[in-house]
Amino acid sequence: RFDMALAHGNIGKLTENLDGAAKALSAHRRACQMLPTLVEANPASHKYRQAWGTALNNLGMAFDKAGELDQARMAYDAALALRSQLADAEAENRTLQSELALSLVNRGLLLERENHAGEAERLFRQALSVQEALVNAEPQNAEYLKNLATTHNNFVAIYDKTQPQEALAACRRAIDYMTRARDAQPRSIDFRARLAN
Repeated sequence: RFDMALAHGNIGKLTENLDGAAKALSAHRRACQMLPTLVEANPASHKYRQAWGTALNNLGMAFDKAGELDQARMAYDAALALRSQLADAEAENRTLQSELALSLVNRGLLLERENHAGEAERLFRQALSVQEALVNAEPQNAEYLKNLATTHNNFVAIYDKTQPQEALAACRRAIDYMTRARDAQPRSIDFRARLAN
């Protein structure tokens, strides 16, 4: 059943890429319907909760892209609640922390588009706190650096008209982290190439 839920999630992501978010919704919904049963049957296992959080986040993104913002909000909120619980329970688990930050950013982006800049900023700041801790723990992790750059970039829309100096500073921080991510990436690619030979 778990593999089937993951397969539905993968079908959803692939369908989104090929045919658009609206056509992917049924696969994402199916994954979200299957996983709660596994969570109930295995309450001690975080694996199923983590997969459910991912499925809810993917469902939220698909609804968001399809323009169904009320549905996106509900899915994002459910994903954020689940991922917050998991991240609190396993504070040292960097994957769970990174997933929490992603949910905070996604919910913040939706709030920003709905003209709730103050609430969006609060969530972006929470995401920054998590992402900065991840970068401090792994300064050469290109994915963490890119995510942090993206979150800094999200502040531009919030500050653009009211605080242009803050917007400019956020852009500069985003460029700095993106440059660091680019510099970190070749080493990891080179390392993988050497391992393959």
